[in-house]
Amino acid sequence: MIEKRRIKYFIVNTRVQLQFLYTNFIVLVPIAALYFHLGHRDEIINDFRSNKILTCTLQNLIIDVSNQDSWKIDDSYFIKDKSKIPISKCEKKD
Repeated sequence: MIEKRRIKYFIVNTRVQLQFLYTNFIVLVPIAALYFHLGHRDEIINDFRSNKILTCTLQNLIIDVSNQDSWKIDDSYFIKDKSKIPISKCEKKD
């Protein structure tokens, strides 16, 4: 009787541990991805504010964005006249 209880306990305990790890993975991966995405976005905004030139790629179109060319930041976009470019599509130009 004791051996059966030990085996049953081991099986249930293993299932609970796997479910716990699976749940943590499902919850923590999106949080980590969001953290790194927002960190990258902040770096791009800081580069823009320090008058560096950024290269934004939209499909086949490549646009240079800089504070000197009268681009402005609005929430998550660079705006100039009627043009609106998402910050996440930009990188610092070398």
